[in-house]
Amino acid sequence: MGETKTKKSLIDKFLSLRCAGDVLESVQPLTGDVTRRIGESMALIEAIRPLILKHKGEYKLIELCSGTPLTAVIAAHLLPIEHATAYVWRPKYLPGLLDRVHHFKCHLGRSFNVTFGDLILPEKTIVIAPSVNPENAMFLVGLCHRNNAPMAMIPSRGKLRLSSAGNELVKINGSRYSAWLHDLADCCDGDVRVPPGLVNNDDMNCGLITRGL
Repeated sequence: MGETKTKKSLIDKFLSLRCAGDVLESVQPLTGDVTRRIGESMALIEAIRPLILKHKGEYKLIELCSGTPLTAVIAAHLLPIEHATAYVWRPKYLPGLLDRVHHFKCHLGRSFNVTFGDLILPEKTIVIAPSVNPENAMFLVGLCHRNNAPMAMIPSRGKLRLSSAGNELVKINGSRYSAWLHDLADCCDGDVRVPPGLVNNDDMNCGLITRGL
């Protein structure tokens, strides 16, 4: 019951935003589990908000996503960023609607490796990514660690490769996913956050990997 209330609070926080209507209009059609997607975006927004508010107008934001760049659009409306850029695979939004969003650009991406490769991120760039599969999560960790860039992502569950330390952690708490999150965080000097109520398509708890936030 507690998780349901917390999950609703993420949605309530979004709906209470003055920009909520404009955001939803810009990202139509928002398909799939809309409640989950909004919850993920709000969890990411809350993770990056303190750093951005501390350095108003200084940070750029890059979102890597599939379908619709919801989090970057919320950030462009809500937070004092320099600008937001989204790289989207399998786009599902209607052309033209995102052009109305100020301080925001959207590009079609091919894959993490092809699009970014050995990319050097500009200074003061925050990378965000909702629902990242294990392979791309590992790539993102390496990208942000090499560039010493702040990051917030929500790795999805899948086929997880654990380190020896991760396997030992499984023996303690019994969760391969939790152990894998800590493995990822260790690879980039990051942290693991588990916001109550943040769940995946199977209604299983998910976590955030943050770095420099």
